[in-house]
Amino acid sequence: MKRKLELWLAVVALVIAMSSFARADVVTEWNQNAQQALLTAKTSPVVSTRVLAIMHVAMFDAVNGIERRYTPIHVDFDAPPGASRRAAAIQAAYATLVKLFPSQKSTLDAQRDASLNSIASEEAVENSQSIARGIEWGQQVGDDILAWRSTDGFTPPPPPFFGGTDVGQWRPTPPRFLPGALPQWAHMTPWAMSSPDQFRPLGPPALTSDQYAADVNEVKEIGSNSS
Repeated sequence: MKRKLELWLAVVALVIAMSSFARADVVTEWNQNAQQALLTAKTSPVVSTRVLAIMHVAMFDAVNGIERRYTPIHVDFDAPPGASRRAAAIQAAYATLVKLFPSQKSTLDAQRDASLNSIASEEAVENSQSIARGIEWGQQVGDDILAWRSTDGFTPPPPPFFGGTDVGQWRPTPPRFLPGALPQWAHMTPWAMSSPDQFRPLGPPALTSDQYAADVNEVKEIGSNSS
């Protein structure tokens, strides 16, 4: 009898653990939604970093404004009492992505509705009032983050960068002779640093230096047909 009771308790514990594990994590869920939006839009890897940063900062500040545990990144005021953290995170993610990918609105609408319906079904954890307050707060935070980063220097794009013609200056290379990619990145407002050039490395060695000659010879040796 004791053995059966122990086995039954073990099964119950496993079911409870699995139920907790299987409950949706809205942050990772919306990270996946964002990655799918990036793939659908064929967004370049560099631009993708900005999109993901905007979304995750919005989610962080939305949740942190409800349960203040960390220094906020940008939104430094508190949410309305009783707001749902998960609803706020969902709406903050949705608000940023739908603004950045307006052509994918129908897909994002469906993903948001599915996420909100999922947490609304957990009546022991969420209620309609807390979800409504969370949605309102998440939208506010998402809008604030978008407004903040709208002046970060990403847009409008600068003129194409073709480098210079002097010896040692960068220039387009064959076969397509494309201009430099995203030159505005050198001047954009960073997320955590005080300035874009705070940790910028020194430039290449002088063309007349022994170091430059050694580097050129190393490239020739390793990159030759017989290497």
